[in-house]
Amino acid sequence: MAVGTIVGAAFTAIVNSAVGDLVMPVIGVTTSGVDFAEKYIALDGEDYVNVKAAQEAGAPVRRYGIFMNAVINFLIVAFVVFV
Repeated sequence: MAVGTIVGAAFTAIVNSAVGDLVMPVIGVTTSGVDFAEKYIALDGEDYVNVKAAQEAGAPVRRYGIFMNAVINFLIVAFVVFV
């Protein structure tokens, strides 16, 4: 069981590298370089240049782009593990 845990940890590193270094750049090209991490909604109703400016102004921010990145990452990892 210990060997399985060690191999699983090593495989996780390989899959994370495959997703981050091989697959996500292709997705970035196909989405015209859209950075989902910068997608957000300022809950105070104001418009800000970017998420950092909204956070510095003290506005409550819902960063749905981070969630989208996590979902895409999960789907890719699940597919690679399935294959």
